[in-house]
Amino acid sequence: MTDATPDLSVHLDAVEREALAADEPSLAAQIEEVEREIRQRVRTYPQLIAKGRLKPDTAGRKINAMRHAHTTLMWLAAHQDWIRAEARRRAAHARDLRELATIEAMPEVQAVLAALPGAVVVAASVPQATPAASSSHQQGSLT
Repeated sequence: MTDATPDLSVHLDAVEREALAADEPSLAAQIEEVEREIRQRVRTYPQLIAKGRLKPDTAGRKINAMRHAHTTLMWLAAHQDWIRAEARRRAAHARDLRELATIEAMPEVQAVLAALPGAVVVAASVPQATPAASSSHQQGSLT
């Protein structure tokens, strides 16, 4: 991966990924937990400050961080449909690239590429025929 976030999924087998996903809290549950944590901090930090166990600026930073985390989770919740669609699109694209690399590595394809300098293998998406489309085609319709 090129970004700074490591892809930990490559280190997990399918069974481990499935088990982790089953225990993963929903986005709504995460939002509720962050809201609970904010209320808890707002309620307890003044007492900790009064006892000298927490500095006011530290308390403010910690509460502010949780409020920003809440804002981020709320944004994700509001936009989760297109985020999921984009994730599916990117996963499909990655699969296509892997398939293309597999095809390019085939000896038969390598032979064609060697015989035709400058030739490249490109991905082509072929739409699936629907029953209506195939039947109209058989009848000679140009719809």
